[in-house]
Amino acid sequence: MRGFAALGVLGFLPAFSYLKYELIDKHNEEAKRIEKERQEAENDRKARETLFYNNFGAPTKPTRSMDNFMTFIASSQAIDKNSEFLTYGLGINSDQLKGLDSYST
Repeated sequence: MRGFAALGVLGFLPAFSYLKYELIDKHNEEAKRIEKERQEAENDRKARETLFYNNFGAPTKPTRSMDNFMTFIASSQAIDKNSEFLTYGLGINSDQLKGLDSYST
C-alpha cells in the first residue's frame, strides 16, 4: 500500500504540472505578451511626445530632467534609435581620425 501511494504521488505530480501548463499557463502567457506589447507601444508614444529628437530621428539630451531620463529608459525604441545614431557618429569620427574627409562616408 505504501509503495502504491508513493508511486501514485510521484506519477500525479508530473501529470498535474503538465495539465496546469497546458490549460492555465499558456493562456496567461498570451495575455501577458499582449499586455507587454501594449505597454511598450505606450512607452514609445510617450517618449516621442516628451523627448527632444534631432534631425536624424534619434532622441538626444535624455538627461535634461529625471522624468525625461526615466521615459528614455522605459522606451526600447528610443534606446535603439539613439544607439544607431551614436554608431553612425562613431563611424564618421573614426574616418576623421584616419585623415579622411567626413563627406567621403
